[in-house]
Amino acid sequence: MPAAAITQDLHFQHAPNPAHPVAVHIPAAFDQTRPFLLCVFMHGLTTTVPFEAHIQAAIGQMAAATTNTILVAPRFDGNAEGAFAATMGFSAFVAELAQKLPPLLIGLSPADAQAVGTAAAEKARIVLVAFSGSWRPCAAILDGLRQLPAGATLPKRLVAIELLDSVYGDIPRSRRAVIAWMTARGGDTVLISLFNPTTGLHAKAGNTKLLAALRPHDPVHDPSTWPTLANPLSAGSIAFFAVSTDHLDIPADGPPAHPIASLLNRLADRTAIPTS
Repeated sequence: MPAAAITQDLHFQHAPNPAHPVAVHIPAAFDQTRPFLLCVFMHGLTTTVPFEAHIQAAIGQMAAATTNTILVAPRFDGNAEGAFAATMGFSAFVAELAQKLPPLLIGLSPADAQAVGTAAAEKARIVLVAFSGSWRPCAAILDGLRQLPAGATLPKRLVAIELLDSVYGDIPRSRRAVIAWMTARGGDTVLISLFNPTTGLHAKAGNTKLLAALRPHDPVHDPSTWPTLANPLSAGSIAFFAVSTDHLDIPADGPPAHPIASLLNRLADRTAIPTS
């Protein structure tokens, strides 16, 4: 367990753009003896907007996460998928964690540090968090995972997807990959969407069509009902929430406040990878 939280920018060969470092955060409460989740946060904003604030907002929530978690936040060129557009792009990125994480864990023995890196690369369950236009890399990841060989374990590790105003318009491409993924593996994956109905190109239409395609009889919830969600959420849970928060504030303020940590806190630590 690190004595203090560790945050570093690291260059990954298989990052969306290898020229841009990836923010890696290991909370002070991280316990290497317990199973942990790997949370991949995608800022998804154009280069004209200070997306670093959203990466810092994601990092800042990790202290409030009761689930044992490591956060990884790649930086994108605008909303571009970059290397994640390739079928093996995200797989190669995750595999690099076996080498990137151990040097950060200076308080652990070399063997324990390597065990954490290997677990992150090969076993830890994954949570994808997509904000705003990062529906593009999120969709690329989901499409890539579906195209992997039948024996690949990485698709089986995806335990949750959180969309933070990331289906912000009536854009078919922003729904297609999520629908395809949930159709194929929705029984294993929690899906949460927080959206402001007035964002962008009619976010209400995009989200209601996505929800209708997946759960035609489910309503869009008021965020005040978040505390009524099951804890932990069962695999296959789907919940959409219409919020009034300004688009750029949703990653930090939700509601619920600290929406990334709030989701993580409703996901039990996972160890075994499903076999089917």
